[in-house]
Amino acid sequence: YNARHFAGALPALPFRLSGRMRTRLGQLCLRHETGEPYEITMSRGHIDRHGWTEAAHTLLHEMVHLWQHVHGFPVNHGPRFRRKAAEVGVTGAARRAVRAPKAGRRAARTD
Repeated sequence: YNARHFAGALPALPFRLSGRMRTRLGQLCLRHETGEPYEITMSRGHIDRHGWTEAAHTLLHEMVHLWQHVHGFPVNHGPRFRRKAAEVGVTGAARRAVRAPKAGRRAARTD
């Protein structure tokens, strides 16, 4: 994704699965002291419930937040985020409907 959507400009970050995330699908974690990103975390339950296609969408959403940081923009869901999200083909909102493989749609936070 970095090469395809961001010209390889994003730094490598650790990726962590969390069994504790209940209201978010994923998040770009920033250090409180410096505002520097230190990892991308994704809900293990999200992957279990919704599968890898949805998880890949969430990862790309979080990478758009990393792109914001790299370019010195505020890390938020504002107009710049929504434009870049649309450009790379992901939902530009904090919440989105996620289809479970055998269930209906449900809204969950991506960040």
